Amino acid sequence: MPQPVPLDRRNRNRTRARWAIAGLASLTLLAAGPASTALAAAKPTVPAGYTITKIANAPAGAANCDDIAFLAGHLFVGCQDKTLSNGGGGNSTLVEYSLSGAVVKTWSIKDKIDGLQADPLKNFVIASLDEDAATHMVTVTPSAAASKQVTYYTYSPDPRGASTPTALRTGGGTDQVTVDSAGHIFTTGSHAGTSTGTAVFKVVLTPPKTPTGTGKATLSSTYLD
Repeated sequence: MPQPVPLDRRNRNRTRARWAIAGLASLTLLAAGPASTALAAAKPTVPAGYTITKIANAPAGAANCDDIAFLAGHLFVGCQDKTLSNGGGGNSTLVEYSLSGAVVKTWSIKDKIDGLQADPLKNFVIASLDEDAATHMVTVTPSAAASKQVTYYTYSPDPRGASTPTALRTGGGTDQVTVDSAGHIFTTGSHAGTSTGTAVFKVVLTPPKTPTGTGKATLSSTYLD
């Protein structure tokens, strides 16, 4: 069994990206635009010595923006739009921004983007999709040819599968994505229906044989919650 993953590793890469963007003088947060009025009403605060600066709105048609990642000097934000946590509801929007807030590119991603993280070693962004059921994974490689940028992966085994080993059968989906400094990928179990499944999956991606094919995301267990 792989070595246990420290609890704080789940958020370490996300925090590192945000602080790298912020610098030493200010903390920059990305506002999700008019569709996220609840966030605006919350009036977030930061520690003394830091400021909050709105650098961008969500592009037209995108809403319910959630996780953020940092890759190759750009910000990536997953906007869930009207998608459902158990699959369906249309597509999500992945948005690439420059640090000045300009939209560089958008991608339409099947199902609901939940966890989002970047892998600088492979130069792609990884997202978990559908945190409650029908869960799967996608990578987006901005530097690749247009036809090869988006790749979907099916989990093996399925966390909800009846024949899935007990340690991997959570009965739910996947959520937070983390990539460590060696390029190992982890994703948390979400909406668990059992008390015996792993809390965090280790994920190994096997690309498809063709650009339009679906790859395999092989899961292994780490530790119980």
